[in-house]
Amino acid sequence: MLNLRPLLNPECVVLNVYGPAECAIAASCYVVTGEEAQNHIGLPIGRPLAYTQIYILDEFFQEVIPGQIGEIVIGGKKFFSIL
Repeated sequence: MLNLRPLLNPECVVLNVYGPAECAIAASCYVVTGEEAQNHIGLPIGRPLAYTQIYILDEFFQEVIPGQIGEIVIGGKKFFSIL
């Protein structure tokens, strides 16, 4: 994992954007400031982008409680355009 702390100015803003290859685009975004990056060990993946839902599920596909380990599952609307 790349340590950005030494590279960031406290006025710098970084977007932590998450999206697995299956999404083909980003699914969530979290704005990280330089000051925050220097005070935290890890960063959240952020909130879902528009038309996207993110769930953390256990092995029985049930939502987990905060702090419990699970798998990230992403869902959302499909958009089709006819040319």
